[in-house]
Amino acid sequence: MSPYPKIPSPTMALTQMPPPFKAGLSVAVAGLATALFTVILPLTLYVEGALFGAVIAIALQKIGVLDQRQAGWFIAVSTLAYYLCLALVLKVGVFTPNADSHSSTPLILAGCVGGLLVVSGALLLLRPAPRIHVILVGASCGAACDALLSAVGLALAPSLGLVVSKLLYNLPLHLSPGSDPLNRYSLQSFYALSLVWQTGMGFVLGLMLSHRQGATDVNDTASFEVNR
Repeated sequence: MSPYPKIPSPTMALTQMPPPFKAGLSVAVAGLATALFTVILPLTLYVEGALFGAVIAIALQKIGVLDQRQAGWFIAVSTLAYYLCLALVLKVGVFTPNADSHSSTPLILAGCVGGLLVVSGALLLLRPAPRIHVILVGASCGAACDALLSAVGLALAPSLGLVVSKLLYNLPLHLSPGSDPLNRYSLQSFYALSLVWQTGMGFVLGLMLSHRQGATDVNDTASFEVNR
């Protein structure tokens, strides 16, 4: 017997991980990919909700949570939630005291509302639909988690956001301070918030919906048996 303890490989560690965490990590990777695409190609800012919804929907399809029709509806929910949150940021920013002080309140509020809409929309799309109290609890948890993610992203703006902005500075399509996405917020805030919120949101969705893994395969099999 070897005197040295056997160190599990990353692949083995991932295999031994509980299914909810594996699902959460797989969807979180999709969220991170979307965030990276958003910060590298800033023109995607205007379709960020649809892009996020499409990539997350594909990830949820891969683990058997959503079927093709549900994935299409999820993209629509994500797109609508994004534009509503964008309008909320601009509207609340106007009425926030000391608007020039880069208040984080509108962005945290938008993150909370975005989480509420996306998580509740995803739960409503499931078949069979969860009970109303499950949807309410899930939506509340999603809102709280995403408000926290927004706060963490903004707190990391001077570190993570600054590093990302320096890495992107030499790219031909990088954002300049004059083309700041929301004008009154720094680019560092935009980069950090995108990376943290979208990655975290992917993890939250994967974790909350992991109990539905393989449900679409079961439904397809049942439908096939009925048609026979």
